[in-house]
Amino acid sequence: MRPTSPNVSGDLHGVPPDPIAADILRKEPEHETFARLNISPTGIDSLMYATLEVPSPDEVDVYVVLQECLEMRKRYVFKEAVAPWEKEVISDPSTPKPNPAPFFYAPEGKSDHYFEMQDGVIHVYANKDSKEELFPVADATTFFTDLHHILRVIAAGNIRTLCHHRLNLLEQKFNLHLMLNSDREFLAQKSAPHRDFYNVRKVDTHVHHSACMNQKHLLRFIKSKLRKEPD
Repeated sequence: MRPTSPNVSGDLHGVPPDPIAADILRKEPEHETFARLNISPTGIDSLMYATLEVPSPDEVDVYVVLQECLEMRKRYVFKEAVAPWEKEVISDPSTPKPNPAPFFYAPEGKSDHYFEMQDGVIHVYANKDSKEELFPVADATTFFTDLHHILRVIAAGNIRTLCHHRLNLLEQKFNLHLMLNSDREFLAQKSAPHRDFYNVRKVDTHVHHSACMNQKHLLRFIKSKLRKEPD
C-alpha cells in the first residue's frame, strides 16, 4: 500500500494535487468556504439600508392563491403517526442473524377491521360497530372540487407568469452557484472519507432491452428452452 499524507487524502488519480487544491483538501468540512450570492432589493435609501420592494396588487393576489393551494395540500399529504424528531434513534445498528427455519410460517389470526366502500372511497374502521375511521380521507365531492380549483389556478395566466419567473430566477441562482463553487465542491467530495461509498451514485444502471441480445440470439434462446425444458 502506498502511504498517504495525514492531511491530504491521497493523490488524485496518481498525481499529487497542486498547492491550491491541497490547501482546500486540508480544511475541515465545517471550515469549507463557498462563495454565496446576495441579491439585494431594488430600492436603496440614503443610509445604505436595503428597503424591501413592495409587491404589486397582482402579485399579492397570486401569493394569496398559492398560499391557499399549499394549505389545501395539507389535507391530502401523508402524515406520520409519530413525528420524525420523536422517533427512537438507532445508535448501533444490529447485525441480522440467520433464520434457523426460513420456510416456517405462522399464520396471523383474523383481525376485527371492517372495510366499507362509499362513493368509490374505501373507509376503514377498527371493527364493524366502530363509527370512527382509522384513516379518514376526503370524500369524492371535496376531492374533485379541490382538483378543479387547482386546475383553474394552473390555467391562470398571471400565476403561470409569476411562477415561471421565480423558477427561472431560482435556476439562474443555482447556475451561478455552480460557476462559483463547482471546483470547491468537487475537491470537498474528494477529501471526504470513504468516498468510494458515495461514488456509487455514479454507476449507470440504465440498460436498454435492445442491448441484451439481437434477433438471432433471442431465437436461439427460445429454441434451446423449448428443446431442453418443454414443460
